[in-house]
Amino acid sequence: MEFWYKYSIIRVCPDPVRGEIVNIGLITISPDGEFNIHLSKNFNKVRTLDASFTDGIISELVDNMSFLAKRFDSVDEKILVLSTASKDIIRCSQFGGFGVNSVEDYPSKVSSLMNKLIYPSRKEYVPRSPRISTRMKNLFKRRNMLGNRGDIENHLVVPNFPIDDKSIFTADFALKNGAMHITQTIDFDTSDVSKKHGQAALNALTLDKAVGVFGKETGTYVIYSATAEKQREVGTHLDLLDEHTEHLYNIRSNEDMKVYFDIIEDAIEVSKSNI
Repeated sequence: MEFWYKYSIIRVCPDPVRGEIVNIGLITISPDGEFNIHLSKNFNKVRTLDASFTDGIISELVDNMSFLAKRFDSVDEKILVLSTASKDIIRCSQFGGFGVNSVEDYPSKVSSLMNKLIYPSRKEYVPRSPRISTRMKNLFKRRNMLGNRGDIENHLVVPNFPIDDKSIFTADFALKNGAMHITQTIDFDTSDVSKKHGQAALNALTLDKAVGVFGKETGTYVIYSATAEKQREVGTHLDLLDEHTEHLYNIRSNEDMKVYFDIIEDAIEVSKSNI
């Protein structure tokens, strides 16, 4: 046997002129006319609209609504009086209905409606991948290649290395083994890749500057992150970078990263053998 309940959303409109409304709870009426009010656990959104609305004021207004409804016995009478009276600060939405197979299912159904209609929706947390520069630092660290700024002469990979005296241009990663090896990074795994054009251009200028400062023997590399779909979308960005670097690698490709780290490891080994 199905039990059919009537329900309405309780709404607060602090300023009828502005017409801003906040849902704060539900009214339910059982098939036999039992009247219940289910309120939100907090009224912060109401106070955002009008700071003078305390919990006490809201509760008093809702109690008045409850007192009015309980003066009538039938479901239709309760709905009529609430619909007629709900034109001021506290209002009821148009009544709807829901069915449950047993009265034991009633609490869970009300809870579901409260989550859907009253409580603020919660964004599903999507873990963000670390920034590509952080991922590269971790990869260098695992291979015992990562150093601090003072380690450039110790043939370690140094992050955020200034290319010029004024520090206008900074290499994401630098390694010295006689010649300099400059690596720039860029992450294309973003919803709006158009914003990456400026970064791609800056990386290109940084690589050109590095060659100008350290000499034509400077090794230049770009590590980027892009899915196969994104690679097609950022083709012009990659073409721009390709014109200013000897090597372009996708961090998502194991093959690309093996080639890159083989080059860097060989450069370090050459440096050690010359010490």
